[in-house]
Amino acid sequence: MNDSEKLNNTTSDNSEPANFTLIYVKALTLTENKDADIIKHEILSENIMIIRITPYASSDVEGVKEIVEELCRFSDKYGETLLA
Repeated sequence: MNDSEKLNNTTSDNSEPANFTLIYVKALTLTENKDADIIKHEILSENIMIIRITPYASSDVEGVKEIVEELCRFSDKYGETLLA
């Protein structure tokens, strides 16, 4: 598929629309533990997340560790499914 076909959402024979999924890149500043749920939702929606942890880490290192561990478990559980 060439760039023109991608932009027009068609295949080269114009017989049917090409299948593709829009993927967004989103940024989030971690502020509390419940932000992990937001991150999980965005990842399950196949979005790419950029997480800024510095502000929260400066006030609650243990809280950030808990969130990172939770997201690692989430990744282990759903990672292969999302890549398929």
